[in-house]
This record gives sequence, structure tokens and C-alpha cells, in this order.
Amino acid sequence: MAEGFVKQIEKKVPEDEAEDYLNHLIGSNLIMVSTRGYNGSVRTCRIHDLVGSFCLTKAKKDKFLMQTDSEQSSPHSELTSTTYDRFCLLKRNDKYLSPDSAMSLNPSLGTLLCFSSHNPNLGTNSLFGCHVDLSSGLWVASTFKLVRVLDLESVFVGKSFLSMVEFLLCLRYLAVCLIGWGSVRQPSLKHLHHLETFKVKSSMDLHLPFMIWNLEGLRHLHIDHYCHWCLNSRNFFRIPPKPLNLQTFSVPILFSSRMDEHLLRKLPHLQKLRCRFSNSWYRNCCRFPKLGFLDQLESLEACYASDHLNAPIHSAFDFPPSLKELTLHKFRLPWDGISVIAKLPRLEFLELFSAFDGEQWDVEEGNFRKLKFLRICESRIVRWNATAESFPKLERLVVAKCRHLEEVPSDFEDITTLQVIEIDQCNSSVARSVKKIQEGMEALGNENLNVRVLNSDLELGNWYL
Repeated sequence: MAEGFVKQIEKKVPEDEAEDYLNHLIGSNLIMVSTRGYNGSVRTCRIHDLVGSFCLTKAKKDKFLMQTDSEQSSPHSELTSTTYDRFCLLKRNDKYLSPDSAMSLNPSLGTLLCFSSHNPNLGTNSLFGCHVDLSSGLWVASTFKLVRVLDLESVFVGKSFLSMVEFLLCLRYLAVCLIGWGSVRQPSLKHLHHLETFKVKSSMDLHLPFMIWNLEGLRHLHIDHYCHWCLNSRNFFRIPPKPLNLQTFSVPILFSSRMDEHLLRKLPHLQKLRCRFSNSWYRNCCRFPKLGFLDQLESLEACYASDHLNAPIHSAFDFPPSLKELTLHKFRLPWDGISVIAKLPRLEFLELFSAFDGEQWDVEEGNFRKLKFLRICESRIVRWNATAESFPKLERLVVAKCRHLEEVPSDFEDITTLQVIEIDQCNSSVARSVKKIQEGMEALGNENLNVRVLNSDLELGNWYL
């Protein structure tokens, strides 16, 4: 979308139109699906080697894209002989792109992509070594003033890089990996009217100022968990003056405070939220933030981060009825607290990682009406009481690292939609119970259930049915 390949259609979300393009390529067998989500949506893709080679050759011939890597002995001659609109560098080893080659790139470059093999022996994993000072951002900003897509996520740049981004007025996509520590100086990004996607991560503990609230066109913002918002008195919470257009938001931490609530209320179009919730900075209130007003939110991943070990949350969950996907980490609430989640009318995907604690979970009938995927991990649950009517639409069940669980409810053999049960690092009684469920379903003529057991203490060892 940042390249402008996806046509804007009236009354249609650009991301949906882009997904239609992708499905067309898949249907034409030009792209192969590697993994799909629980609902059949495409998560990752790959391309056949022959098709990839053909595309690269054609792109080079048409001056559409130049791809090179650091293993090439003399990329300079290739780069200077032809003008390319897009350049992609794949860094495979400890060699760097020579300064002459770097300076010879087309100054009208629209796309600059840098990828790395992530070999730990590469040290700082810099792109041009010490020959070109990419860390200051001056080289990129002064050379590629028309760049629209800038992806430096796989290589390190200095924290001062962001202060130079304000000169790249055509930017639509920006991904960077910052190196350094301490606070990042407040950059001025108000002139980046076209920026739609902003991703930033770091290798160390950096403090980022609230620099996004002037970006009216921003749709996707992802902040790595090693980066933290700057909390000193001069850069403390600044609530956006008017609602923003963010669709997806990943942030390292949100506090259970009214200020965070006011911030989220400025994101009326938010569809995906990923964050950690903390009570540390708000009088240790241990209150789950209110999210029910986010009436377009469909996906939420939340981790509870408290300075006080096992500090309980004193308020019930507050989720919007629009929620379809929910992942919770480390809340360790009693099982009766799940009743709010069970009543969500559109929930299809639920992952619980140490989210609830207690020896027994009694699931009422008539709940989880649309749930298709359920994962329970690292729970101390012992007894799980449920019927087929508790999960009438369940298709896939994953139980992992629940070492005290005695069995999966036997009534699950009556769930006609159930297709897969995965058991990992549970005791042998759990493995036997899912075996009985499979046998019971086969006796009823349903042979569609796949059972996978890994790392069980069952005498037969690992087995796959």
C-alpha cells in the first residue's frame, strides 16, 4: 500500500483491498501460502524459487528494483550503470556495502529496503560499517529526499536518526531499529502528512517522546517492547487534541490510569491493540483499564506487568462486544473472572497464558458461542468441567504446560466441529483422555479429529494420531 500499488476504492478499507490483491495472486498460483490463521486468513506467504528468480530478472530489466547483497564482490559497477527506483540490500555476512556504492544510489530512490541474516557474529550489524555515518540520519535524509518506503528494521541506526526523518516529506512507510540508551530528542514529524506506517524498535532501553500525535494520516504504529515512553515532566502524557486514525497500535506499556483511558478514547477507529498493562504509576490501583468504548476493536493482546508480585486486579475485565481475538498473559485471576470473556458475542479466538489461576474451571453452558480456537498454557488448573454446549463451535484446542490438569472434558467428543486437539508438556492422563475423545468420535462416525501429543510422560512417548 505504501508503494501506491493498491488503488483506493471509495467506501472500502485499503487493507481489505490489498488482501483482495493478495488472494488473487494466491489464486493464480504466483504466491504460495505458508501459514494460515485460525479462520483461514493468510498469515505468511512464500514464492517459488523459479518465480522469484524470474521476477528479480524482470524487475532489474525494467529498472523497477535492484537487489544486491553484501556477498557480491563489486556491486558498485552494477549500481552506477543503471538508475533504479527501488533498492534492496540483503546483508548476509560481515561485509558492508562500500561507501562508493552507497553514494551511487539513485537520489530519486522511492524505496530503500535493508534486510539482514541476523547472524549473531555480525556484531553491531551495521549496514555501511564506519565508512558512512548512517547513525546520524543525515546521509539518508540529505540523499533520498523523495523516499516513500524506508525499511531499516534489520540494521541498527543511532537514536538521533529520528530527528532527521522530518525532512523526508514523502514517507509513507518507516521502520527503524534504534541503538543507544536514554531519552530520544523530540523530533518534529508534523510535516509527514503521508506517513501511514511507523515501526520502531531498539536493542536497549530507550525512552521515546510522544511524537505521533501530529501524524493525522498514521494508520499503523508499532513500538517494540524495549522502547519505553518518555515519562519525565517535560514529555509526560500529551493527549491528542483530536481523534486519530490509528487502525493498529502496539505499545510497550499502558498504565491503568485516566490519562491512558483518555488516550485510547482518541483512537475511535482502533481495530488491533497489543500492549502491557501496568499499575505501577497509578497509585497501585490494580485496575484493568476500560476498553468497552473501543467499539471497532477486534483483536487485543494484553500482558499484565506489575511491580508487586502476584498483585491481584480489583476490577472486572471491560471489553467491547466487537472483540474477535483475545490473548491474555500473566493476569493470574481466579477462573470465575473469565465469565466476562465467555459472554463476548463475537469472540472466535482465545489464548490464555497464565491468565487464570485456580484448580478448577467450571464452564457454564451457553457461553463461548462462537469460539473456534482455544489455547490454555502454563495454568495450574487441575479439574476442567465443561460440556459440548460450553464450546459449541470449537474447532481447535491447544493445551500446553498444564502439568496438573487431570483430563480434557470427555463431553468434548460431542463437539461436531472439533478438528484438532494438541497436547504439549502435560501428564499422561491428559493424553489418555484425548485418545478416548478421539475413539468416542470415531464410534459416532466422525473421523475428522486429529490428535497431537508432544512431550508427554505417556509410556508410548511422543505420538501423533
